[in-house]
Order: sequence, then structure tokens, then C-alpha cells
Amino acid sequence: LTLPPERVCLGISTYGPVFLLGFGSFHSQAACSLAFAGAVSVGGVLGTPLGGVLTDTVLSRAKRAGTPHSAQHAAAREAALVSGVICLLMLCGLLCMAAAAAVAATAELVTLFLVLMSLAVFFIYGTSAGLSRVIMLTVPMQTRPFALALQTLGLHLFGDVPSPVIIGAVKDSLAPHCGIVFGNDTASGCGGERPPRDRPETAQRPP
Repeated sequence: LTLPPERVCLGISTYGPVFLLGFGSFHSQAACSLAFAGAVSVGGVLGTPLGGVLTDTVLSRAKRAGTPHSAQHAAAREAALVSGVICLLMLCGLLCMAAAAAVAATAELVTLFLVLMSLAVFFIYGTSAGLSRVIMLTVPMQTRPFALALQTLGLHLFGDVPSPVIIGAVKDSLAPHCGIVFGNDTASGCGGERPPRDRPETAQRPP
């Protein structure tokens, strides 16, 4: 539970515009970065609170359905229900991300790609409230602060800190010139082809 794919989304967000530029979906760094960041931001901003609302709704209906025999049984049932919600949201997010990856290389489908990425982030970030809830239900009350702190440490240590480095290393190894900008042109190097030798191989920022 301390390694949700939501933290890997940071690595994807870091290099997503680079891949779109390399695939020729955009011809401007500014437009590409704005579109990708907007799609990811909308998904995260909406997914986090709505995931909490979904979790609360499921738990409230379960409580109305019957009264557990003990507090321990109630906590176990609640943790199981929340875990089911987390798995369902994660599955939807991963399916949307897989679909987005399938259409990413087609420049004509860039709008569909952005919608699918936004939905993927929406579902994946919807697990945030449920994860914290499960952790609090599965540890003694006096150790809940430490458990949540340990979860946060794990999220950063194994998620959003190394993911940009790992994705960047894979990208540099397989397609080192993908998304490199030469003046007003973009090197379509996501397929492995190298840019012309008579152009400077240093990325330039748009004016």
C-alpha cells in the first residue's frame, strides 16, 4: 500500500510532453507542456476528493446493511471494503493508462490520449483517501501517526523521487533524441532515429 502508481505519475508527467513532442503531436513546447499538465492536473484535482466521497459512500451503505458483532470485526470489514474500492479504482486507472499508451504515438489522436491520461490520473489519485483509511484501520490507534508518516516516507522514497530518474534513464537509453528541440523544429526521435548532424544538439527554450 505504500507504493501506489500515483507517485509514478510524477515521472510520467515529467517526460510526457517530451514524448508528445517526439511523436509530432505538438510543434510547440509551451502548448505541449500546457496541454499535458492541464490534463494531469484536472484528473488529480478531481480524483482525490471524489475518491474520498466514493469511499465514504461505500462505507456508509455497508454500515446501514448490518451491525458487526464487535469493533474488531467492524474494522476488518471496513478495511476489506476500502481495499476493494482501491483495487477497482487502480484497475480502472491502469486500463486507461494502457489505452493512452496505445494511442500515444498517433499524432491525430492526441486529444484522446490527453483524455485517457486525465482519466487514468483521476482513478489512480482517487485511491489516496482509501489508502490512508486502510492504514489507520490496520494498525493500533497509538501508532497511527507513525504509520502514516512511514507511508509518506515510502511514497517519496520508492515513488515520486526515483520514478523520474528511472523513466528518464530508460528514455535516454532507448530514444536519446526524443523531443529535443532545435530552434523551431522538433526532432522526432522517439523511434530511435538521430537528428541531422549539422544542427546543434542542445535543447533550446522557446522565446
